[in-house]
Amino acid sequence: MITTNIILEKKITNKEGKHAVKLCLNQYFKGEQVFINLKLAAFAKNFENGTLKGSDKYLNSLIAAKKTQIDSLLQNLELSNELHKFSPKTLKKYLENGGVHIAEKSGEQLFFKTRLTEFAKKCNTQSTLSGYNLTLKKVADFCDMEKLLITDINVAWLKDFDDFCTTSGMTTNGKAVYLRNIRTIYNDAIDRELVGQETYPFRRFKIKHAETKHRNASIEDLRKILNFDCKKFIEQQKEMARAVAPAPIVY
Repeated sequence: MITTNIILEKKITNKEGKHAVKLCLNQYFKGEQVFINLKLAAFAKNFENGTLKGSDKYLNSLIAAKKTQIDSLLQNLELSNELHKFSPKTLKKYLENGGVHIAEKSGEQLFFKTRLTEFAKKCNTQSTLSGYNLTLKKVADFCDMEKLLITDINVAWLKDFDDFCTTSGMTTNGKAVYLRNIRTIYNDAIDRELVGQETYPFRRFKIKHAETKHRNASIEDLRKILNFDCKKFIEQQKEMARAVAPAPIVY
């Protein structure tokens, strides 16, 4: 169970000589230490074991209330199995915003539909845009698109989606196009620090490809095309047309 403790960030000093009071998760979250800014400041001489004394002791009730709130939010996330959906950065924002869902606070930036739609706007060609729109439609056929978060896309989700595409009659390479598009959107979310790399599902889920049949013409076929007597062929076609044409009507 993740809990918190109060620290004084002595690296940050305001004009009065006070330091920032922060709340710190008592263990690393996904490999990172998370600090919550309480927007309070106190003198170092008045800080001892997470409690303030002297002229700053009036802040203790505010700190205690904030700590209780954040501890409760963390406990609820763990009990509801929602904690894994956060990166260290998004968890920090979630706790600092008093438990407002990160998707609501950031303009729904974690929703898959939002991420794909925004990414597709940057496509340079109509064919690429069409590909992303088809991906969006296929995912919507598979699950509830309006509720799908980037963090919902894990290895199990990808396997189920792959099976769904197979059942609907798609080829291996057809599925690969959709899966590569989903991977691109996930990578873009990582680049924007909306999700962490530690949950990246494509490390364990590999996109399959099938060898396509060789369709190139042989050198001999190209020579035949190059040396083909078009004039002779056209004359033959004219003769055939005259042979089957109806006789003219005489009045």
